[in-house]
Amino acid sequence: METATTRLTSRGQDPIVCVATIAAELTTIDQLRRLAAQLFQHVVLTDSPRYDVADLLRTAATADCCLCLIDVDLDRQRAFQVARSLRQQLGDRLLLVAVSASAGRSEVVVEMMRSGCSDCLSKPLDFDQLRYSVQGLSAAIWRFAPEARSGKVMAFVGARGGAGTTTTVVNLATFLVRHGGKRALIIDLHRQLGHVWLYLGLPRPQYHIYDLLRNIADLDVLELERFISHSKVGVDVIPAPDELFNLPPTTADAVQRAISSLSANYDFVLLDCPHGLGASTVAILQASDEIHLLATPDIPALHDMSKYLEGMKRLQLPQGKIRVIINRHRSQGELSLEDIEKTIAHPVSVAVPNSAQEVISAMNSGEPVPVDGKSIYAKYMRKWTDELANPDGESVATQRASTNPLSRFLTKRTGIGSDSRTGISGY
Repeated sequence: METATTRLTSRGQDPIVCVATIAAELTTIDQLRRLAAQLFQHVVLTDSPRYDVADLLRTAATADCCLCLIDVDLDRQRAFQVARSLRQQLGDRLLLVAVSASAGRSEVVVEMMRSGCSDCLSKPLDFDQLRYSVQGLSAAIWRFAPEARSGKVMAFVGARGGAGTTTTVVNLATFLVRHGGKRALIIDLHRQLGHVWLYLGLPRPQYHIYDLLRNIADLDVLELERFISHSKVGVDVIPAPDELFNLPPTTADAVQRAISSLSANYDFVLLDCPHGLGASTVAILQASDEIHLLATPDIPALHDMSKYLEGMKRLQLPQGKIRVIINRHRSQGELSLEDIEKTIAHPVSVAVPNSAQEVISAMNSGEPVPVDGKSIYAKYMRKWTDELANPDGESVATQRASTNPLSRFLTKRTGIGSDSRTGISGY
């Protein structure tokens, strides 16, 4: 029989894992899928509401190995028969975890193990206990130990008020979800009157990010969920306070711990940062994979951007993490990109085209710019999303643009295309 170890070794790449449930409750299914999204790169899903596993076996045949969670309480004897059958057919490709309200009884545990189960867990299922079990058993049975994968953490800082930082963050996150098919979280880190929730049409927040930071040492993974708001466009949000008062400073450790915990559940975490380079903001930037510094193409904004770049250098923030974004590019009376780069002594990575009326209209409606829009702004945001979501290859839209006469117009007029400064270099 081909074993999981030889099959995975022969592939020489991330395994395809069949993630299956049998007779499981909806909360159990949700927890297993959330864990699988954290641990495995390639997943195929299947759920059997009863103990008929024909579909499960067909799906498992397409994968390298199978992680299966079986609830035995619906029909214990039938569940044990199914477990023995799965073990016989899948061998050590199968990691089978049983769950039961009677898992504390020794005779039930013994019967589960005799039936081929690798572990047995109590109901209601504890997420951390499930993760510990799956990671340990994967190392012992499959000979690889999956680690929780963290999404890319991107910090956005406006060099001055009115740079359009929050607008850019909200629209980019929406395009990553709706166009790129990624999971995205926005954390609004403004200490007073954060607006991300307003831009996404969410109700006034009950909790905010600084509530979370004050309690981060006492929170587990599941408790973090109550701080997250879910928007109708699919972007998750941890909002800022909707109050005009000074909050007590948080610690760098709390900031970095929160970002680390939250990024495990998303492909991208976008941080809408307050102005300045205070201790908490510096901790945020240090915990980020990329730092995006935004300004509009005018002398006062570029003066402030230069000060930020100098400050980040003095703070020894890695220069390779810093991306300069020029927002509202091609607006009337702007400086050229060459003049901007000379002024700030730093390359421009992204130049977002000006579409003020469209962006303001979207903001006032409580909905981001439509991802399927025909405007120059929407086309550029799709291009940026493609670069972030698929860094190793072109999207279909990009390939089409390269052979479309319109692409030459876009390259010339908006920078979408061959100009590396506006073609999103550095991603």
